[in-house]
Amino acid sequence: MRLLALPCALAALFLAACGSPIVGAECRDGFTNCDGECVELSSDPDHCGSCDDSCGAFSCEDSECTEEPRRDAGGDGDGDGDGDGDGDGDGGTSGRDGGITPIGTGNPFLPDSGIMFPDPEVGGSCQIGTVACAGRCVDFDSDAEHCGACGRRCPPDQFCSMAMCVDVCEAPLELCGGGCVDIQTHAFHCGVCGHVCESGICVAGLCADAVIGHVVVIGHDYRDPGFVATQRLAYNAMDRAPGATIRTLMYEGSASRTLIAGLRNAIDAGVATQGRSWQEIKVVPEELTRQLFGAGVLLIPAQDNATDEELHQLGVEWGFALTQFVARGGVIALFDTPSTRNAGTHQILEPSGLFVAGGRRTVSSGLLRVVSRNDSIAEGAGRTYNATRNTVSFSDVMTPGTVVVAAPNGDPVVIHQIIEP
Repeated sequence: MRLLALPCALAALFLAACGSPIVGAECRDGFTNCDGECVELSSDPDHCGSCDDSCGAFSCEDSECTEEPRRDAGGDGDGDGDGDGDGDGDGGTSGRDGGITPIGTGNPFLPDSGIMFPDPEVGGSCQIGTVACAGRCVDFDSDAEHCGACGRRCPPDQFCSMAMCVDVCEAPLELCGGGCVDIQTHAFHCGVCGHVCESGICVAGLCADAVIGHVVVIGHDYRDPGFVATQRLAYNAMDRAPGATIRTLMYEGSASRTLIAGLRNAIDAGVATQGRSWQEIKVVPEELTRQLFGAGVLLIPAQDNATDEELHQLGVEWGFALTQFVARGGVIALFDTPSTRNAGTHQILEPSGLFVAGGRRTVSSGLLRVVSRNDSIAEGAGRTYNATRNTVSFSDVMTPGTVVVAAPNGDPVVIHQIIEP
């Protein structure tokens, strides 16, 4: 499958080649590929001057090791990156710097603004706003060869407009690249045809800055209703999205009806007390990459009936678009539960590297601790609450983020990763 060809001006998350350090491409100017990682030899203390030269505990300047101790990211318990709060209201840390308990180092975002997926197949999946058709990724709204559906071709004298074949592009749409697009909102034709927004966001014909995105993994399946703390966790995750009404994609997939209904009830309870409304849109799995384009939140209920193979395949097919979605301010809220059929719903996020854990463990009982009370996901959840039926925790987490809720043994139950623009 080939990705849409886009100008190299587009940021790394919105292109498939052009020299950014994505899987299968070369590192961009100024960076060198060292064992699959793009590094800056002039300042990287692990690769100072060359890939094999490390400065150990000292820093690197002008490709030479200095006598200055290196400064590594992370907190020291003084509130400057340890999740105890630094005034930003989100637990005192970004999703790339770790959390109250520093967990892991792996995610798809590289320091030089490139991306590298743990599973190379993700690099061949479709970008946000497009769908796979006949071995390539297309835009149903403006592709005359696949207008509204794969293989639906417009006559030679017509154009594709809003997934329909038309004789002319009617205002406010304009003809760009053989299709009718709204240059006031189209990220690839913003203001004028061919003007690509590096942020992936076009507002009123002008490129807008990307906003903070979020990945929230919650070890509750919402089979049991009425727990205020767990209800707030679900609602708070959604509440990170912008807009008065939260446009929410719900992927039902192989989740039991009970789990889907319980999650809806939890969100409705939060909406009733907090005031924001939400619009639920059912996910069509083959078209999720397209549906993400206009959404604010993707909800993934615990997939108790899915197989490991199914979850992994979804992660491969959706991985590129999911990464773009959170990089431009979207929210992914994923829920997990014990299952004899799979090793964890969170496997959907593993091929892209948005969340990687070694395992999932059932927490049958005990008091759960809200360990990052300053994090926005913890608002209204209190200090402690009892583990609900089918609570799970995650072991050997490799993705940086804030541990919001921890099991009695210290393993994270709720993890919040902030994706900075």
